[in-house]
Amino acid sequence: MFIILILFLLLFGCNGSVLNYSNFTSQNTYSNLKRANKSCSGRGFLSTNVLGVGKLSFSYKSQRDSTFLDFNDILGRKALLMWITSDLVIVRNLIENQQYENEQILEFLPFLKVMKPIEITRMLWGLKPEYNIKSSKGNHFSKKNMNLRVDKHSKTLSGARFYDGLSEQIIDISITDRNLNDVYVNMKKVWKLLEY
Repeated sequence: MFIILILFLLLFGCNGSVLNYSNFTSQNTYSNLKRANKSCSGRGFLSTNVLGVGKLSFSYKSQRDSTFLDFNDILGRKALLMWITSDLVIVRNLIENQQYENEQILEFLPFLKVMKPIEITRMLWGLKPEYNIKSSKGNHFSKKNMNLRVDKHSKTLSGARFYDGLSEQIIDISITDRNLNDVYVNMKKVWKLLEY
C-alpha cells in the first residue's frame, strides 16, 4: 500500500511539472509569452575570451521589450550594467566608470552585427533568437558560428555560444535560472543605476 501511495504521488507530481512545461512551450512566440506573463527574471553566466573578462555571473529582469542585466565579476563586485531595448544596447562599466558607445559594444558583442538587441531579450525569455546572415564579404558570421542549447525538460533555450571567426572571439551564455512572473518589475528603479 505504501509503494502505491508513493507511485501515486510521483505520478501526480510529475504530471504537474509536465503541464507547467508544456504550457510554457506551447507559448511559442514572444508576444504570447508577454501576454501570459508580465515579466521575466533569472540568473546565468557569461564566459568570454574578450578583453580578459573571463567569466561573469549575471542576473536579469525583463518586462515587455526592456531588459536590464547586472554582471558581477569573479570577486562578486558589480562590474557591468546593461540595458537592452528593442533596438538599443547601453553598457556601463562600474569598475572603470565608463559608458560604452554602440561601436564599442559591437566589438564586445559581435553577434549584435547580425542580431537585433531585442533578440537578447527573447533568448532570456527562453526563445530561439532570430538573426540575419548578411552576404557581404566583410561579415564572416554564419549559422555555424552560433550554437544554441535547449533545456531537455522545458524545451526552452538554456544557453548559446557565439564565435566570431574574424576576431576569434568566443562568448558563452548559460542561463541557470529563469522565472516567468505575473507581476510587473519596477524598471525605472534599475534604469536609474545607469544615470551618472
